[in-house]
Amino acid sequence: MTLAGLSIRRPVATTMVMISIMFIGLMAMFTMKSELLPNMDIPVVTVTTTWNGAVAEDVETQITKKIEEILPNVEGIDKISSTSSFEQSQIVIEFNFGIDADDKTTEIQRELSKITNDLPDDADTPVARKVEAGAGNLTMVMMFSAPNRGELSTFIDEYLKPKFESLTGIGQVNVFGNPDKQLQIQFDSDKLAAYNLSPVELYNLISMSSKNLPLGTVKTGNKNIIARFMGELNYIDEYENMIIQSNGNTLKLKDVADIVLTTEDFTDKGFLSGKESIVVAVEKSADGSTIELNKAAIKALDSLKSVMPPGTEYKTLLDTSEDIEQSISSVSSNAVQGLVLATIVLLVFLKNIRATFLVSAALPVAIIFTFAFLALAGTSLNLISLMGLSIGVGMLTDNSVVVVDNIYRHMTELHSPVMEASENGATEVTLSVIASALTTMVVFIPILFIPGIAREIFRDLSYSIIFSNVAALLVSLTLIPMLASRFLTSKINITAEGKIFTKVKSTYLKIINWALVNRLKTLVITIVVFILTIVVGGGMLKVEFMPKQDQGRYSIVAELGKGLDLDKSEYIARQIEEIVKNEPNTKFYFTVVTNDLLSVNVDIGKKDTRDISAFEIIDKIRPIVEKIPDTRISVSEDFAMRSPSRDVEFDIVGANLEELKTVGKAVLDKMKSYPGAVDVKSTLDPGNVEARIILDRDKIRSYGIDPVTVGQIMSYSILGGNRGDTVTVKTGSEEIDVMVRLPKDKRKDINDIQNINIKIGDGKFVKVSDISDVIYAEGSSEINKTDRIYSVTVSANDGGVGIRGLQEQMVKAFNEANPPASVSYRWGGDSENLQDSTQQLGMALGISIFLIYALLAAQFENFLLPFIILGSVPLSLIGIIIGLVVFGQPVDVMVMVGLILLAGVVVNNAIVLIDFIQLTIE
Repeated sequence: MTLAGLSIRRPVATTMVMISIMFIGLMAMFTMKSELLPNMDIPVVTVTTTWNGAVAEDVETQITKKIEEILPNVEGIDKISSTSSFEQSQIVIEFNFGIDADDKTTEIQRELSKITNDLPDDADTPVARKVEAGAGNLTMVMMFSAPNRGELSTFIDEYLKPKFESLTGIGQVNVFGNPDKQLQIQFDSDKLAAYNLSPVELYNLISMSSKNLPLGTVKTGNKNIIARFMGELNYIDEYENMIIQSNGNTLKLKDVADIVLTTEDFTDKGFLSGKESIVVAVEKSADGSTIELNKAAIKALDSLKSVMPPGTEYKTLLDTSEDIEQSISSVSSNAVQGLVLATIVLLVFLKNIRATFLVSAALPVAIIFTFAFLALAGTSLNLISLMGLSIGVGMLTDNSVVVVDNIYRHMTELHSPVMEASENGATEVTLSVIASALTTMVVFIPILFIPGIAREIFRDLSYSIIFSNVAALLVSLTLIPMLASRFLTSKINITAEGKIFTKVKSTYLKIINWALVNRLKTLVITIVVFILTIVVGGGMLKVEFMPKQDQGRYSIVAELGKGLDLDKSEYIARQIEEIVKNEPNTKFYFTVVTNDLLSVNVDIGKKDTRDISAFEIIDKIRPIVEKIPDTRISVSEDFAMRSPSRDVEFDIVGANLEELKTVGKAVLDKMKSYPGAVDVKSTLDPGNVEARIILDRDKIRSYGIDPVTVGQIMSYSILGGNRGDTVTVKTGSEEIDVMVRLPKDKRKDINDIQNINIKIGDGKFVKVSDISDVIYAEGSSEINKTDRIYSVTVSANDGGVGIRGLQEQMVKAFNEANPPASVSYRWGGDSENLQDSTQQLGMALGISIFLIYALLAAQFENFLLPFIILGSVPLSLIGIIIGLVVFGQPVDVMVMVGLILLAGVVVNNAIVLIDFIQLTIE
């Protein structure tokens, strides 16, 4: 018994199976996680090491280089990129796709543990962390202000941040403009010297006076109890009265230092429309749900209102869950509109309500069925998966129409009873329907098996189209025959032609007759039109990686160079704020300022409330803000807390850093003068001016001290002495660090450093200026390497010529710089992703065409006939290119996937024609 026959004979069972499937699908649909984009498994691991106060050269030689040397012990690495900058080493390790990044993170951390002792003692331990696509995305940004800033700071540290960090799906909670509290022991350098103490000795005394120690177990009666030595100081007044000397005269800590409860030096600040505030930015984890996380965050905030300081004001500046819900709603609405339009088209052509009902009923069943498959595959509801489902809506009707049409043919031409016609009609076209569905599905199967960025982006879309076709196939071969056997009658007429269709058919016949008579002319015209379209139309198209969206916001990020004064950063931020404030579409703006980078994030409202797009506003703002001196400006179409990646990154690599700087400078200058490039920058920016303290080694040797001791005393005096061996004290429910350092007004310039006392013996001290000279020099801003070879990167955003146009110009500038043979280049950023995706999708298209050929050859039992059918695939480029040119759309990876989709769709029409021609000939 056939599948159609079984469904017709068991209508109740068929109905219950369909209802059960819809129930499962609906459950899946309402429980699936909703996101803007799918989570992508991109095998990348970062290794980050912080070394306070260290310049780029020292970070590179003493940290980065040593870590790079152990990385070859880890297999599967595709690319290693490193950046050594002021106080930080960051290494990005990219693995071949298909490798488990979690395992590699553990392996790298194991290798790092072997060299920990070789790294500087006062550097932090290197941390290896897997980069999770979807993680680190800003989901919510809030701004807080209150009359009492101290109370607000305590509220955020003690209540808000811990509450947010406990939420399910949280990745990270970043707070800007709220430095950590510290108990600073601000010593008087001369008083310390008078009592024969150095800053290092003072800190060691404090550290040794505030420790709890285990004492093991002791026996009390017939019981063993745990004994502990409780030496830790817990309160601020205990530090003030701590005795540090008692040789006749009791010397307390407060006699040589001021004990001040304060904060770290400000390294960042937050502003809302110019008003200083504290910024709280929430980032989700890779497996977290943005919508659920943001709802939980708002609920958590509401629960804390009772402990908020009086007068606290807060504003939600960004809630990406709203964007996600709106985007999903828009795509879902498009799918519903497609369903309605498909029903109307069916009614127009079938001219029968019952027949239209059969096909229309199959659509929602197949769509809901698809959700069950998607849930099993572990996908989320996102723009990509729903896009695939929207595409599938139009394709879902094909199989059902073929089945209904053939059932009707059996009823009218063969005069079969309805039950018999429903079974035989459906069974007769089963193989054709399966073949038609397979031609659509096979084009997406290669995407799932070719490792790379394209698979990660379009995996969900492929699943949606494949699963929706499987669902449509099952529904058309079971539900449709069963419903047809109950609802169709021999009185219906679904082939009557109206006047419009008759005229269209008549015109089409004239064209076909002319083409058959003038075969050579037809072939020549087709080839000429094809070539002209490719040459002329193709030359008018821009190339991008991914389409850009108007989300009603934009950001201006200014990079200022490492280690600048925060006041200077704030001054530049005020200039940018003044510019965006005067732009008429600005609703509000918030700013995050750090020593070396600031971001001004601007909300301009939804696009239907504006006369111009976000991109036009950006084009208007960019040339104005670029005039601000001493900055590298980037303007992007979304909020940003850090410098966004550029469209094109041009990595110039070689063993000689000076040669790279020369070539890089030439390329940078060329690109800055190129009108098609905006936001041009390089890693060649001059570094900070360094005051290098050069010791007179003969003098320090004569005093009996070593360079490490001198450096340690200076470090404790300037940076503070809580590094590597932190002492803490309780204040309320908080634990804060204890830091020994000079008062702020005694460590602000080079003269203060030269006046630091260095202990050279019992009761003897000299000034730093007595044993050293100061040399001023320019250090490196950052040192970059690619695969352990020095690199200089020139990057830019597209100013209207497309990524391909930018790439061509950069290569031209590189060649005009006459680089030495030892200097080469490679691509990074979106340009690298575009290049990789193009190769992967090209390979997928080639495999898809072969699979279609194999399927057609098997169906027609002919090796040559499929070539005629496949000829329609390249000719579809005529319509694609003309459509893109007319609507001003660039070629991006979405268009490339559309081309792959068309390869499976356009052959269906050709299959029907060839099949009918063969049937007519026979």
